[in-house]
Amino acid sequence: MSIMPVYSSNIENYCIYGAIGFFIVFLLFIIVRKTASAKDSYTRVNRIHSRILLLYLICLICTAIYLNELNSKFFISIAVGIFIYLSLHYVFIFALIGVCQKSISVRILAAGQLIEKHGHAITLQKLTEQMHENEFDIDNLRKSRLWQMTHLGFATSVNGTYLITNLGRVIDHIGTVILKIYGLKRL
Repeated sequence: MSIMPVYSSNIENYCIYGAIGFFIVFLLFIIVRKTASAKDSYTRVNRIHSRILLLYLICLICTAIYLNELNSKFFISIAVGIFIYLSLHYVFIFALIGVCQKSISVRILAAGQLIEKHGHAITLQKLTEQMHENEFDIDNLRKSRLWQMTHLGFATSVNGTYLITNLGRVIDHIGTVILKIYGLKRL
């Protein structure tokens, strides 16, 4: 008895379990290479993710040709596999990396632990000092986010002045719509 369900054809199994397998390869690669710790981590992680997705697709197409299963079931299965692969990255891991790396709350917790580690009480003054000392403060967070926005094409920088690009406006609009749907306001 298998703990994983077996689907009606080999190609379905390869597509679905291949997505999980290639995603595990992706995770191991970024962990071993410490890719998420780079300044342009989002770009690097996405680039690696795309390349492994391409490798996954090539392997599936070659397998389908070899098994003579290049049919509608294959194309449906590959769509499901791509959905699984992309969902694992963008819904879980990408969000987790972003929260752990950029969340101000996580930064406050980290600074608080450093203060306690040195035997001090966590006060607003100590927290502010600790965060500034370790470049956890709001100014560094703001600089990091502006750099990331320009790197992703959401804004441009000309002589220290930032301009929101059309892509940035679209992203902002999508965020506004999503917040309205859920009845939330921006923090």
